Amino acid sequence: MAEIRKSTIVSGLLWKFAERILAQLVGFALSIVLARILDPSAYGLIAIVNVFTAITSVFVTSGFSTSLIQSQRVDEMDFCSIFWAAMFVSSIIYAGMFFISPCIASFYKEPCLTPIIRVCSLILFIGAFNSIQGAYVSRHMQFRLFFFASLFGSLGSGAIGIVMAILGCGVWSLVAQSLANSLINTAVLFFFVPWKPRLLFSIDSAKNLMSYGWKILASDLFGTIYNNLRTLILGKVYTTSDLAFYSRGQSFPDLLSTNISSTLSAVLFPALSKISDDMDSMKIAFGRILKCVSFAVFPIMTMLIVVARPLVVVLLTDKWIDCVPFIQIIAVARMMDIVPSQNLQVIRALGRSDIALKLEFIKKPLCLIVTLVSCMFGIEAVAFSWVVCAFIEVLVDVYPNRLLIGYGYRAQTTDCLPALSLSLVMGASMLLIGLMSLSPFCLLLLEVIVGAVVYLGLSYAFRLSAFLELLTVLRGALGRLE
Repeated sequence: MAEIRKSTIVSGLLWKFAERILAQLVGFALSIVLARILDPSAYGLIAIVNVFTAITSVFVTSGFSTSLIQSQRVDEMDFCSIFWAAMFVSSIIYAGMFFISPCIASFYKEPCLTPIIRVCSLILFIGAFNSIQGAYVSRHMQFRLFFFASLFGSLGSGAIGIVMAILGCGVWSLVAQSLANSLINTAVLFFFVPWKPRLLFSIDSAKNLMSYGWKILASDLFGTIYNNLRTLILGKVYTTSDLAFYSRGQSFPDLLSTNISSTLSAVLFPALSKISDDMDSMKIAFGRILKCVSFAVFPIMTMLIVVARPLVVVLLTDKWIDCVPFIQIIAVARMMDIVPSQNLQVIRALGRSDIALKLEFIKKPLCLIVTLVSCMFGIEAVAFSWVVCAFIEVLVDVYPNRLLIGYGYRAQTTDCLPALSLSLVMGASMLLIGLMSLSPFCLLLLEVIVGAVVYLGLSYAFRLSAFLELLTVLRGALGRLE
């Protein structure tokens, strides 16, 4: 049974990782093309809108789908009941956004925000449907479906966005790209996923599932509001161009760290939920996860810090150079973020959504104070507040697992330290390359090559357990393809 579970998890990780990396790289490449065409102010406007769609989407995607994944047994009635509940909530929230959009536009002194918010909020209905499809896929560990859905969504929506940008549609090209991505993604899953919504609904079924899900919803809502609070503040205090540089700078580390973290979370949450009654197995599994995540994220973020300037010049041109410090600062925060984010997955897999909610009440007020104070010292200080808040979240989120599974601060630090040490050595070697007088493209290419060789070479030389484990998984995957 353990072997079947292991092979299933490995297969899920490979498909989910392929989905996040390939589809997201395609989407990111297309966004680079759009960034070279569009004015930065267009990204500032869409960044404000994305805050409201992100917050409202939590109500229809978080607790509903999570409850379906975590529950040991669910049936057709459960899926349909949660689906119609999510669609009902979407309708109420959309109506609210439709009527308050003029107030938001007035607050930010951007009249064009009214129609943009009304159109972008349609994603609520798509997201509600897609989240239930995603719950079905996750429960059955069929992550290859996510791969194809995300790939087609990224390609199709990117093509639409680029054509509209070339035609001079401005910010509406970004709006169309966002909606098209979600719509195509959902349509692909609708074709392949066996589950389809039916006219079934049970109040008791919905209540039972949401007795767990509402706590996750509340926890995610607090987190989403907090994570987007800086954008709300920056959009009001600074110009849309300033906000665009900040958002674009944040997108680089987020693309890399969040995709790795979300890949593991999406696969390991249902897997860990199945062993939630065995604390020793949970501790061992989580220790291996943390080592592997730190092994992947630490060097990538370190590399991003070093190559930020030539990377921006090569990909986005000099008009985006002001986003470099934001890339570097937020990359440091994302290195730290992997620890609390993975610890929360264990807490949720254990069914302790009550603890997850309590943690939000502890850390978010502290982080809110840090964020508000940082606004007094400039936009770069606001970015640095991510680092301070990440440290607070590490202190808060690790503590419960010290008691629940016996895996606390010292053990987790010990498991992350090898990857961090080698990443710092790698970064130092890349900085030496940076002293050479080369074109931005040549400098970027050489720094990346040297960094990768140094990090992988040292990992092999010191026989890092995470490196050897990932190498074994890769060999096994390649062997199955032959």
